[in-house]
Amino acid sequence: MRMAIFAVASLILGGIVGVVLARQEFVNEALPIIGTTGAGAAAGSEQEGPRLSLLTPERFEFGDMDQDAVMRHTFEIRNDGDQPLKVTEMGTSCKCTTAGLDKDHLQPGETAIITMEWNAKGSLSLFEQHAEYKTNDPRRPRFRLIVSGTIRDTLMAEPRELAFNRVSSLVPAEAKLKLYGIRGDKLEIVKHQFTKSQTASFFSVQFRPLSAEEIAKSNFKCGVEITVGLEPGMRLGQLGHILNLVGPLADAATQNEEGTRQENQ
Repeated sequence: MRMAIFAVASLILGGIVGVVLARQEFVNEALPIIGTTGAGAAAGSEQEGPRLSLLTPERFEFGDMDQDAVMRHTFEIRNDGDQPLKVTEMGTSCKCTTAGLDKDHLQPGETAIITMEWNAKGSLSLFEQHAEYKTNDPRRPRFRLIVSGTIRDTLMAEPRELAFNRVSSLVPAEAKLKLYGIRGDKLEIVKHQFTKSQTASFFSVQFRPLSAEEIAKSNFKCGVEITVGLEPGMRLGQLGHILNLVGPLADAATQNEEGTRQENQ
């Protein structure tokens, strides 16, 4: 029994001595405090620099446009950094496309507008052009803005030409086509003329606006049905003729030529 009590007393005494020695060993030491290290404080005080943010998508799909139209679209950017952002235009992919930047130095939090304008004259049915820029943002030193879509004819005739097949010189005949337009809500023909005056008196022309149901079946916005009548009395043989049509289409005057062909028997 005395032996056991002595052993417990020895353990308690040993623990006390250990605590005293530990206090003496670390009395002059400064223990680190979590979250306040020197490295962490330095990182928090570093500047972020300029940061480019695109507030609108980089690609704009404009859908359909006609060959004589000019379109434009605006893109918006912002400097989300803490130092001035510099933006420089590097050029566009085609002379048919221009791009303008309303400011090339953006202070932190400041926005800028980039306006792209393009026309589709002479281009293929599928259209895609871009404008490219460089910046002093090390995360994004360059960016590209793209416009794309489909180019369509301003006017389309269906069928492409009027044909009088195997008609008699003694019996009147007529041929029809539908002329569709992509601009405006109304296609109006204000003037027409046959190019060959010596035979023009044998031809007559009538125009009928297409109904909403007829327009809905096409991918166009307006249209007319053209009926060309051929009076009897022309000499036998083949004859090619051109009918010039002139009319306002939205804000632009548009001229379209359709051919007529006669085969007499």
